[in-house]
Amino acid sequence: MAKIRRGEKHKQIAEIILKAADEGRFLTVTEIHAGLPYGCAYGSLRKIIKLFEERDWITKERAGMSVLIKPNMLLYQWFR
Repeated sequence: MAKIRRGEKHKQIAEIILKAADEGRFLTVTEIHAGLPYGCAYGSLRKIIKLFEERDWITKERAGMSVLIKPNMLLYQWFR
């Protein structure tokens, strides 16, 4: 298994996901992208989201035409 890194961008994305979850909301990739404090291509964000999913830090859940990103306990443990 590759070394798990927690870069600044990973931390910022995790904080957006966790803040929304603390408020009782789950976000789509578009909503996460809109909350980023830096410019980022959707492909880059999707790659990080995929990494989070591979690490079991998040779960994706279909909600109609959208996919919601839900944090798992591991995301809280790694980023809080």
